[in-house]
Amino acid sequence: MEAKLLGYLPMDFETKEGNRIEGVKLFIVYNDDAENLQGARTADIFVSHKIAKDYNFKEYLNKFVFIYFNNKGKFYAMDKIDVDADKKA
Repeated sequence: MEAKLLGYLPMDFETKEGNRIEGVKLFIVYNDDAENLQGARTADIFVSHKIAKDYNFKEYLNKFVFIYFNNKGKFYAMDKIDVDADKKA
């Protein structure tokens, strides 16, 4: 999926049930062909600590990226891509 990384939020907290949540939430904008959508779509994506530790997300801020998902729809990798900003989200 091609998207632009607009922001990220490191997360480290304990749920009411006592489970620890560690990772980073990414905030992205991307083009979508939805029939009635005007403009672009936004989303947030959770990245587990195990994967997030391999990235310096600050380097990706306001950059166009390609986000890879596994067969369960979970983030597993991200690469910067070169695009003409006028043609993308």
